[in-house]
Amino acid sequence: MPRPQARQPGSDEGDETWARVLTAAQRLLDEMRPADVSLRRIADTAGVALSTVQYYFPSKEGLLESLLDAYYGRLAAVAASHPPPKGPEGREAWIANVVRAHYRFAIQERSALRLRTHLNAGGGRLSPKRDVEVLQPALHMAEAVLTAPFPERVGELRLIVQTMSFLITKYALMTDDEIQGITGKNTNEDAVVDVEAHLSLVAGRFLLAGSGSELVASSGPPTGSA
Repeated sequence: MPRPQARQPGSDEGDETWARVLTAAQRLLDEMRPADVSLRRIADTAGVALSTVQYYFPSKEGLLESLLDAYYGRLAAVAASHPPPKGPEGREAWIANVVRAHYRFAIQERSALRLRTHLNAGGGRLSPKRDVEVLQPALHMAEAVLTAPFPERVGELRLIVQTMSFLITKYALMTDDEIQGITGKNTNEDAVVDVEAHLSLVAGRFLLAGSGSELVASSGPPTGSA
């Protein structure tokens, strides 16, 4: 089934209305499940007529897909802000920094992650269009840029990236109480720091296994940014 299409704004006023509608939808998704969000509720939250919302987004699915497009854009920006080293030097610090950055981003984007799960639920997988437009290009790019710093992992890089994405998403979707429970920490920040260190260690073991390098888990802030 093709993805629902949204009508793009064609003026500054349209841009502002489009943004208000998407902001209202995002605010509602921060508070409730995607299944409970309706176009009428979004219109009321945005302070616009239902017909205005329907002009830009004829269906709720089209509006939600637009929100997911924005999420993937933000995710790409996070990845681009942490380019990998061009060789073996600095690999350990880069792994720790990039994993921590993606985990913190995922926590902030919990509603978008839940939305992604909701939209994928019907088919049990990423839509074919998103697979072609988002996943495959992302994996291809990751493989291309990681080959130089991690030559010993060529042939595994796509799977490693996908595995770490899965782990980061699963941890990010846990509630604060769940994270504190599994780490044994009394504050959410301490628990998040522990999970960051663990995920960095896991990524290091995947990427550096057999290289003679060792990634040491640290509960401190990221250092040595690439």
